[in-house]
Amino acid sequence: MYCYVDAASMTMIFGAFVGILLMVAIGALYFLPMIIALAKRKNNKALIICLNIFLGWTLAGWIVSLVLACKKEEK
Repeated sequence: MYCYVDAASMTMIFGAFVGILLMVAIGALYFLPMIIALAKRKNNKALIICLNIFLGWTLAGWIVSLVLACKKEEK
């Protein structure tokens, strides 16, 4: 049995694949402060997660949550 895929179909498949990869990359970048806070087991991870989810869409909220996630904790 022979299966033929034309160029238009291949272009559509490739475009969908690139689109999915782009969405995953953007999602990982958006949730980077949350990922860092969870990986470092920060004490204020609930604050960082809430700030990232609710105010991360603003650049200021994302930067603040990233700074909190990367900041060294004081004993």
